[in-house]
Amino acid sequence: MEEKLCKCGCGLPVINPKNIYIKGHYFKVLNESRKGEHPWNYGLTKETDERVKRFGEKQSITKKERSKDPEYRKRINDKYRKSMGEKYDSGWKSWTPEREEKYKQTWKEMVENGYVSPMKGKPKNISDGERKRRSDFLKEHNPMNNPESRKKVSMSTKGVPKPCHFSEEERKRRSIRLKNNNPMSDPEILDSIRGENHYHFDKVFYEEHGVWKSIFPYTEQFSPKMKRWVLKLYDNKCVITGITNEEHKRLYGRSLTIHHWNYNKDESSMYWLVPVSQEINAMANYDQDAWISLFGGIVEEKMNSIKMLG
Repeated sequence: MEEKLCKCGCGLPVINPKNIYIKGHYFKVLNESRKGEHPWNYGLTKETDERVKRFGEKQSITKKERSKDPEYRKRINDKYRKSMGEKYDSGWKSWTPEREEKYKQTWKEMVENGYVSPMKGKPKNISDGERKRRSDFLKEHNPMNNPESRKKVSMSTKGVPKPCHFSEEERKRRSIRLKNNNPMSDPEILDSIRGENHYHFDKVFYEEHGVWKSIFPYTEQFSPKMKRWVLKLYDNKCVITGITNEEHKRLYGRSLTIHHWNYNKDESSMYWLVPVSQEINAMANYDQDAWISLFGGIVEEKMNSIKMLG
């Protein structure tokens, strides 16, 4: 069986064949992609923004107060009972404030009676032979000895997007989260970038011809024929919401939008194009790194399915 490597590019093997990342490595990739960005509520307070005030009221009950609620404690206890199974029934109990106090008191009495940890005062130095053995072991098992691993690390530093694979449920959850936290849901922000206020608006062309046009033109490859191919590739559906092209025409009076998910109009091959609804196309103007990761996972999944069929 071929060894499966971690998708982050570290070159280490994944133990569980169902996973694509080693535990903790996905968050390294995610944090690196979001480096230097600020959340939507950066610099906002309850006094200056109604949304922050509303969210703050929802979270007014702290975890400490919730832990005293009998219903909350019962729900958590039932959750542990279900996950522990026989181990719970054989004597394992959930952690309680009474048990915590008893544990602290017992430990305090042990220290007062002269208890000393068996690890206290033990030398941490190792022999030269042991040091050499560990050094040789690390050199032998260094993932950078593998040319493919070095290539992956090199590609990761060149800004090549790393597609993330998500389940259908996770994709829907992220889509809902992006919709709820999207600044475009605010009518004032939407009006500030709509029409003549849009940063792609070509004012000179509009004054001469009376037609809205972007100052960044598309390539000749981005033709109506290419758009039809992209729609057919994704079964004439939005890759995020799943709305069909016919339903979209009925609701918005136009076909699904073909979106450049790498935000580069000069690259108009089928790999960089996905069909999305009008609503998703507007939302994707913000938090572009998150959208690139989401679209990248969808595209990779589609390409892999095509390879399997081929």
